[in-house]
Amino acid sequence: MKADIHPKYIDAEIRCACGNVIKTRSTKQTVIIGICNNCHPFYTGTRSLWTPPVAWTSSSSASPRRPPPRPPPPRPRKRKFSFHPNTARRPGQPRSGGRLFFSYAHPWLKMDFLPHIERFRKRFAEVESLLSAPEAFDNPQRAQELGREYARLKDLVAAGGAYLKAIADLAENRELLKSELAESELALMAREEITRLEAEEKKFGQQIHFGLVPPSPTDSRNTIIEIRAGAGGNESALFAADLYRMYSRYCETQGWKAETLDSSSSDLGGFKEIIFQVNGTDVFKRLKYESGVHRVQRVPATEAQGRIHTSTCTVAVMPEAQEVDVQINPDEIEVNVCRASGKGGQGVNTTDSAVQIIHKPTGMIVRCADQRSQQKNKIQAMTVLRSRLLERKVAEEDAKYAAFRKDQVGTGERSEKIRTYNFPQNRVTDHRIEVTLYNLSNLIDGDLDGLITPLMTHDMESKLAALQI
Repeated sequence: MKADIHPKYIDAEIRCACGNVIKTRSTKQTVIIGICNNCHPFYTGTRSLWTPPVAWTSSSSASPRRPPPRPPPPRPRKRKFSFHPNTARRPGQPRSGGRLFFSYAHPWLKMDFLPHIERFRKRFAEVESLLSAPEAFDNPQRAQELGREYARLKDLVAAGGAYLKAIADLAENRELLKSELAESELALMAREEITRLEAEEKKFGQQIHFGLVPPSPTDSRNTIIEIRAGAGGNESALFAADLYRMYSRYCETQGWKAETLDSSSSDLGGFKEIIFQVNGTDVFKRLKYESGVHRVQRVPATEAQGRIHTSTCTVAVMPEAQEVDVQINPDEIEVNVCRASGKGGQGVNTTDSAVQIIHKPTGMIVRCADQRSQQKNKIQAMTVLRSRLLERKVAEEDAKYAAFRKDQVGTGERSEKIRTYNFPQNRVTDHRIEVTLYNLSNLIDGDLDGLITPLMTHDMESKLAALQI
């Protein structure tokens, strides 16, 4: 190794502007600095926060001069908010949450989520205790309801913890920002952290806010979707096939399973009608907003002169009907016994073996005298009564779903549209919330979250406004 090519290290002193002296070894005998970990508790010595003036480092013999006073912190700028026309609060309208959020970051909208978070935690512990009990699964339907509530509360409790942590970290970074120079590295890091934490506070706060709305019992059910061609002839059938492909690809991205139940093809490869079932988690919760008349504007494959046609399809989204279970309350029936008539001798005619059951809520009467035993006749009569009540309940469910489907699809006319797909402009417009997107090609390929998420948010805001939460 060549000699005299490396600097020599000697005993040196590092003198801070606050008067602190640190012994070390360096190539210079005296080093003057403006800040150290003694005068600044957050300084670790790993970053150069600022460059001291030349006058402080020009002399190594004189005692260090005190740094000039720090400039006053910059005045905070006023926040500017943008409002969606459908979610802005008008004069006299109660605050409903909506897109405006709710902590000390926005003091004009005071809403304390801590009581709701504690309520979620308490109920979560109760449901967890109920599910761990041995008799929890004696009633499968009740166990299924508790399981769904457990999953929902688990997400809300996790969101509540993340929300409270974001608020605490946000307060800590704001205090740090007040004590730092505006251009220091710590101040820049604090600003970046504040931006991230404000986004988390808004995200988790919205999740807690929406969790205040009682969940619908049908949101977690599997879903049956019916797509039918409307006005437009063959072009309408082709568009029905495009919609089916769009929903199928969306189901794939969500991890759901789609199974075709029935279909009727058209001459050009479209569908006059197609019915399919979607199985998965929260299927109806996300797809229920697709019900209605979908209008398409494009040059169809059947058009020879390049003219734009307007066609429609109807989409009906229905939750899968649960198995109808009939439970007969003993207080709702009246059991009468009497002697049977006809052949049979003493075994039938001389004993009270005939049974007549009257179902009080419906007035239904069932009579059985086939067996010689009164107990056997009663069991048969209850079986007949249960079958009749089941048939009646199934008919009511079918009528209800038929009316539900009719309300969803209407007549299929172009004026009843809920959404317009304009292919020449690559535009899709949802007329219920007045949202327009210019990515129709991606949406037809199954990217529906850009429309479903605003629809879900609008629906939750409407429910919160109705509940005045």
